[in-house]
Amino acid sequence: MSPILPFKGWRTYCEEKQAIVSAVNEWIINEADAEGVLPFADAIRNPAEPLAILDIYDSGDHLHPAGAGAQAMADSIPADIL
Repeated sequence: MSPILPFKGWRTYCEEKQAIVSAVNEWIINEADAEGVLPFADAIRNPAEPLAILDIYDSGDHLHPAGAGAQAMADSIPADIL
């Protein structure tokens, strides 16, 4: 399981949607009955703007990762679960 990816900048982004995503992510990280949480969101997050995807990982729509983002997410999977 993985938290919902950052999406600030997406055409329909708003604070209300971000609040829902934040609540769901908190549940995924802290409450979900899962064997583990994959760090995909952290792998592509912009450190200067944590609610957005880092430009080099953004496909251009601010919602979907580009190829480099997909690679960063794949690289973030801990080796011990592969």
